[in-house]
Amino acid sequence: MALLTDRQHARLVAVFADERHLQVQAAWGIYQRIVAAYRQPDRAAGKAELTNIIAALSNGVPKPLTELITLGRALKRRATDVLAYFDRPDTSNRPTEAINGRLEHLRGTASASATSATTSPAPCSIPAGSDRCYTLFCAEPLCSTEWHCTGNR
Repeated sequence: MALLTDRQHARLVAVFADERHLQVQAAWGIYQRIVAAYRQPDRAAGKAELTNIIAALSNGVPKPLTELITLGRALKRRATDVLAYFDRPDTSNRPTEAINGRLEHLRGTASASATSATTSPAPCSIPAGSDRCYTLFCAEPLCSTEWHCTGNR
């Protein structure tokens, strides 16, 4: 919450006070932990933090938190790719953008027709020699029957 203004912090506290927003609060907390891992100056410590987050999301998440369960499965499946960020200097933030896409979906703000600097169709192109099943919009492979490049089900 350090990056929030006082007004934003107050609004967030008010939203989280309502039990109807428990799923959003849980997702926000995981998001904050993931961002902190990626911002960790010591890449080994960041990798360890993210490894712990993936392990926590991979088992023991309460059933009502369906989006976090899905995120946990996706992160576990793609752990090698997600954690590779910490092993290679000057890598991109694609895993973070994938997580942002899942969180936007949870908030209900993601739209198949919406585009922005981080969700434009252009990043969907696959660089030569890369994993052809990776997408920017979600952590699910293109070859899955559940997901497509636009993130639609």
